[in-house]
Amino acid sequence: MSLAPGRTLSHYRLIEQIGEGAMGVVWRATDTTLGRDVAIKVLPEAVANDPERMTRFEREARLLASLSQFAPQLSPDGRLLTFLNDESGKNQTYVVAFHADGSTGRPVEVKTSGSVIHRWSADGKTLFVEDERHRLMKVAVTAGSELSVSSPTLVHDFDKLRVQTLLWNVLPDGRFFVGLKNENDDEITRYNLVQNWTEVLKQKMEAAR
Repeated sequence: MSLAPGRTLSHYRLIEQIGEGAMGVVWRATDTTLGRDVAIKVLPEAVANDPERMTRFEREARLLASLSQFAPQLSPDGRLLTFLNDESGKNQTYVVAFHADGSTGRPVEVKTSGSVIHRWSADGKTLFVEDERHRLMKVAVTAGSELSVSSPTLVHDFDKLRVQTLLWNVLPDGRFFVGLKNENDDEITRYNLVQNWTEVLKQKMEAAR
């Protein structure tokens, strides 16, 4: 099978090859149905016709399926996957690496006080996590021979800022974040329409520097 960026397999459109080994080729792809990035492993014919190697592949697939059932999200370069797991009794963020030989590494826990949601920085080196205490935490993720995740550090306390949970994102430079904020604790009764909001945001960021 000839593979190239832009080719579609089922409802997945290939973007770039991110790994290759005896067990197959790993591609970063877009799920055109759900509109999200995914990692796809394409098996060579020799593997597909080998029962022992297929058993190994299916075991690995089942492991990933069991781990990534909550909020799976690829890093921007497609080499890391973060997901939520609740085996401890509460949602916790984990990170797993895709190796160049097509295999996956051991999942590493992000040690926050529970996790609500997580998002990558644009360079894929920092992971931002909202914990169960409504705090925005960040960790440094290093994908070397062994995947390592730093201890979390506090970025913001959403309760003090009155930023609504889940409704936030980190801007590409990793220095600013945007969120939906209530100006008071009462029900929202007014919305402001901002034209050219990207220019307004750019000006505010320039002033903040």
